[in-house]
Amino acid sequence: MGRSNGGRGGRGGGGGPPPPPPGGRGFGGRLTSGQRPVTEGTRIAIDVQLARFKASDEEEIVFPADMSNHDRAVVHAECKKLGLKSKSHGKGENRKVHVTKPKEFKPQDHEVS
Repeated sequence: MGRSNGGRGGRGGGGGPPPPPPGGRGFGGRLTSGQRPVTEGTRIAIDVQLARFKASDEEEIVFPADMSNHDRAVVHAECKKLGLKSKSHGKGENRKVHVTKPKEFKPQDHEVS
């Protein structure tokens, strides 16, 4: 007795779910692993602020309390990539991300704009 071709595992069924649609979202509007519902413009703005801060003589930058938890997560992830330290402070609507440079951090000549 053989298998029928209809149903799971049969031929012609493609062998699995279709790939997620363009834009990185998975099925049901869910985000795939490692993604946050943050616009590209917001990501760029965060990257620009952090790059300027890293190249500056400033010791700390504080992101505003009106950022969503997803925006704050992007700040933390980008800080990690850039070798900066980040810490959230406050509760609820007053939560802010404080970013500092490691104690041994010194901007390189090519990093200064």
